[in-house]
Amino acid sequence: KPNIEWPKSHQRYRTMMMEKMDILNTWHHKIPPYIARNLSASSFVETLISPLLHILSPPTIRPVAFQLLSDKEKNDLAQLVSTMVSYTITYKTVKSDILPQTQRCDVVDSLARSLVPPISDFINLKDYTSNHYVLSIAIKQLLVHDVRLH
Repeated sequence: KPNIEWPKSHQRYRTMMMEKMDILNTWHHKIPPYIARNLSASSFVETLISPLLHILSPPTIRPVAFQLLSDKEKNDLAQLVSTMVSYTITYKTVKSDILPQTQRCDVVDSLARSLVPPISDFINLKDYTSNHYVLSIAIKQLLVHDVRLH
């Protein structure tokens, strides 16, 4: 007698979708009300993720000591920190084996920094590569430090 099993891909997809929605809703509740009231979870996923990733990774900031940054770069860094604080976004140290392939290019050791909440996971689609700039680990560490100070 053959053993018939139901397909598991739908259940796996549903579980992943529920996890992502839970992450998104938890993050949405942490955002200040003056931003959250104009931002629904569906509109965020559909329209804002890609532009937000570009805003959070400006190519104009060089990975050098803060004292060596130009005034424009310091201003860009301050605006970036302000945006991250407003949207309650930061970086967290994670093992590099769980990072998406697009972020492995700047991993030097077994640890790296990934966005919290994991915004890039919401646009991690098959055969899609995001073309946003990946910040160096030094810049990410500087951002974590500045976000904690605010």
